[in-house]
Amino acid sequence: MRLLIFGSNGQLGHDIELQSRTRGWETVGADLPVCDITRADSVALAFEDAGSIDAVINAAAYTAVDAAE
Repeated sequence: MRLLIFGSNGQLGHDIELQSRTRGWETVGADLPVCDITRADSVALAFEDAGSIDAVINAAAYTAVDAAE
């Protein structure tokens, strides 16, 4: 199994990556500043760079709580 994980540097993404590796799965991480999920071209490039993948997990989040109000 080969996974592309958006938000891989965050708490959830990091934990998913660790759990995946314990199962023997290969992971490819995508996160800021290299990949910005708010830009379609950036997401397309992440897919292109990842190559062949079996599944995608989006663990990216907007964490500036005060700015989100």
